[in-house]
Amino acid sequence: MDHTGNTGDETGKNAKDQRPPCPRCGGTRVVPIRYGYPHFLRDPKQAPPKGQFVLGGCVPRPERWACPACDTRFGEAPETDGTGRPDSTPG
Repeated sequence: MDHTGNTGDETGKNAKDQRPPCPRCGGTRVVPIRYGYPHFLRDPKQAPPKGQFVLGGCVPRPERWACPACDTRFGEAPETDGTGRPDSTPG
């Protein structure tokens, strides 16, 4: 893993089975967020297929996942209250 949080696997295949559902809409097609300067901007021919990940910007943030269905960005899978919704109990 480098300083941007990338594991070197630009396709996200290593994390595919570990992707959490979206805490907002429950969607399961979340994609990883990649931080840092994308090398393929210099040569668009090297760009990975669209939809493999979302660009997060130059400064890493806590959010690791993005849901294309509802445009939500989130970190790890949230604690749930048993209904599949985030636990609203003060903690």
